Amino acid sequence: AGLTFTNSICCGTATHNLTGATGITGAGDITFTNYWTNTVNISGTVAANSITNSGATTTLNGTTTVPTITVSGGTLNVNSGATATTLSSLAMSGGALNLNGTAATTLTTFAMNNGTLSTAAPLTASSLNINGGTLAGAGGYTITGATTFTPCTNCGIYFYLDGTTLNTQGATSQTVNGTSVIYTYLSNGAAINNTGTWTLDNLYVYQNAGTLGSFNNTGTTGVVNVQGAGSTINTLFNNSSTAANSVNVTAGTLTLGGGGNSSGAFNVATGAGLTFTNSICCGTATHNL
Repeated sequence: AGLTFTNSICCGTATHNLTGATGITGAGDITFTNYWTNTVNISGTVAANSITNSGATTTLNGTTTVPTITVSGGTLNVNSGATATTLSSLAMSGGALNLNGTAATTLTTFAMNNGTLSTAAPLTASSLNINGGTLAGAGGYTITGATTFTPCTNCGIYFYLDGTTLNTQGATSQTVNGTSVIYTYLSNGAAINNTGTWTLDNLYVYQNAGTLGSFNNTGTTGVVNVQGAGSTINTLFNNSSTAANSVNVTAGTLTLGGGGNSSGAFNVATGAGLTFTNSICCGTATHNL
């Protein structure tokens, strides 16, 4: 069973305000959508099997007990007064989701295909599948298992980190379909912190705006393997990992264009390449090994 809030007023605006202490209860599915402008404000608790936001501007201010959230359009705000107590599955394919509460979020399923996700508190996921979109928010993101980039055949995907941190603790890889390529843009001091094994193949990490971002290979287990078409990192690249051969270039060329500090070991196989350059527009890159 389901409950849908929409706007069917031709060319007009619909506003749904639920002001009671108990807003919605049950085990069905809730959809917030629109044909024209639709605003939904819920002050009380929300309990359901799932929430889908596909076009409305929705604000939840009470305790939210929902295991699955899907956002494909519009904006869904889970505000500081709300706590997503049972959220375990999250899929973004458009729109914006703002997790503004102070409670940490732990996911078992996390798909980032498009749209913008912002979290004020730490978000941890067992895995992450990326086909585009933006991650933001001071809480940061930790992926304990596999992180996988999955572009379509012979095309590129665009993934953005804006003023946030992405911690990868498992295996990170790119599915290369034909000539597909992954573009990752860091803005406002965003950082990738790798303590797992990151395989780079036709992946480009660029500076987008604001304070220079960084790709940090760290800890005792952080390893970066470069293969296939090679890769380019034009932000800071810092390699402090104590793992043996913490950066392995087995094929292609790894190009580092943003400077950085590296105490870990680089291993470059026969026929592969490692290039240190400066790709910071009008700026200076310093590489310290």
